[in-house]
Amino acid sequence: MKKLIFFCLELLATLPICAQEWAPVGAEWYYSYGTWNLNIISFVKIASISDTTIAGRPSKILVKTYATDKFGNPPPIIDTFYMHSRNDSVFFWEPDSNQFYLLYDFNANQGDKWHIGYWGIDTVTVDSTSTITINSNTL
Repeated sequence: MKKLIFFCLELLATLPICAQEWAPVGAEWYYSYGTWNLNIISFVKIASISDTTIAGRPSKILVKTYATDKFGNPPPIIDTFYMHSRNDSVFFWEPDSNQFYLLYDFNANQGDKWHIGYWGIDTVTVDSTSTITINSNTL
């Protein structure tokens, strides 16, 4: 569950806040991170690889690949996630409960809260909202 939340927060950091398709097939994100060995820098690749339908909802198949070093040794670890978007919200599929859970709500207001996942252990709390203009684009 913690890996899923970390994955989703990684994606959130890359999302522009505007009307566009969530994770179009072919989209890729790369993140570097340190390991316990300071001489090794590792990376994570997240890729939207396909469309699918889960529980009657059009969804995306996302694959997250971890590598322990730039040479790919030991063999990469691969996780698969399923996500669905509707209007201003993004949901992730939780196989343990066989249902989707809210991950992002781009129309949430300050003070809004929701639980993430089947166990409801982790809670998202909106502490503020804002916009910024970059190159005449309001984000």
